[in-house]
Amino acid sequence: MMFREHESVVLTHDLPEFGLKAGDVGTIVMVHAAGGYEIEFMALDGETIAVTSLSTDEMRPIARREIAHARGEWLASRGTAPNAILAEAAPGYLTGIV
Repeated sequence: MMFREHESVVLTHDLPEFGLKAGDVGTIVMVHAAGGYEIEFMALDGETIAVTSLSTDEMRPIARREIAHARGEWLASRGTAPNAILAEAAPGYLTGIV
């Protein structure tokens, strides 16, 4: 399968050296002439997590109706319930007073 530059793809296996898991979504930033792709993986806030070379068997296209899922070390490192984090990040959000 051929992919194009700027296309979003799904990682098919864990890459523990980068903290990436199968199912993480990346963007093709370069198509190598000899084959393979340079993929950028970013956090939802725009921070680049990793840029790595992958072959076509290490990624797949995004399927219809797939839903992105947020995960990260931030919630785990906070040791706080998600609602408390929301209240801290966006005061008034949980009460409807924004």
